[in-house]
Amino acid sequence: MADFDLLRFMTKAEWAHDANCLGVDPDVFFPERGEDVRFAKSICRECDVQAECLAYALNNGEHYGIWGGKSERERRTMRRRRAVLATGPVRHIVPLEESA
Repeated sequence: MADFDLLRFMTKAEWAHDANCLGVDPDVFFPERGEDVRFAKSICRECDVQAECLAYALNNGEHYGIWGGKSERERRTMRRRRAVLATGPVRHIVPLEESA
């Protein structure tokens, strides 16, 4: 069983009452490393609150499990891209040569 108390969370988040994962074994969404996540993602794909779930995970730093149809790795990539967009592209700065 997953350490995360999915049922307790689901009763607190307003949007979660409409989630397809409500009542599904949390282990489906918190698989062990290397386990198949396609079933969890298929549940998310048909969910009316998928966007809200993903936004929650990104905004609250959820590092484990499938949230909004995205794995930990996919969300980590999304957070990095969001950080780059927020700060702008990194530019290589070339120092000016000193004039003699």
